[in-house]
Amino acid sequence: MNSPSRAPLPFEHNLDGLRWAGWDRPAVAGAPALLFLHGTGADRHSWEPLLKTLPSDWGLLVPDLPGHGQSQFETPQSIGLREMGLRLHRLLQSRGIRRPACIVGHSAGAAVSVAMALGPETTRPHRLFSLAPSLVPPPALFNQMLGPLLGPLVLSKPSLLMLNGLARSTLVVDRLLASTGTLLPTERRDSYRQLFGGSAHVRGALGFMAATDLPGLLLDCAGLQVPGLFLATR
Repeated sequence: MNSPSRAPLPFEHNLDGLRWAGWDRPAVAGAPALLFLHGTGADRHSWEPLLKTLPSDWGLLVPDLPGHGQSQFETPQSIGLREMGLRLHRLLQSRGIRRPACIVGHSAGAAVSVAMALGPETTRPHRLFSLAPSLVPPPALFNQMLGPLLGPLVLSKPSLLMLNGLARSTLVVDRLLASTGTLLPTERRDSYRQLFGGSAHVRGALGFMAATDLPGLLLDCAGLQVPGLFLATR
């Protein structure tokens, strides 16, 4: 269990037009450093219960992904898997981590971790650990035709205002979580409602979904050389 003196501390870091936010705890000498990547629409708080169970000497870097939570761009923009992976590599370097011992990814965070593992050998993680990885691409018709059309429509100001209102005033978030089979306590559901009540977070989550190229990532996986464990249930 973590001791109070070794609890991860909040950090903010401005880097390449992005204001990063998250939790950080340097590793004790000889201990591993882990990077945690949450899924689309979530933030660092997804990892809170798990972090409390890890050895207190381990290093932990737990950011809000770009466009999510409090990690926001100076100028709103949408980035996909590879660009997000490159930005995370630069964040790791700025925090003194060259190659994390493991990247722990959930849902779309697992896809980002794979993109990072396909990068230069000098910056690849040593291992991947993925929980409920989101690695199933949408139908080809969506990627070729509907996706490029729906992206600008969903990210328009009227659409974002409507989605923010729905998240605050209805059970949309509850139904979305139920559709994934996710069981969360009341306080975590309330946290998701607050996240989706913010237009910047909604824009970031939807923009990431619109810019994500899973088919391209899966094609590149033929060259994946980093060992990993992928856990999924039905």
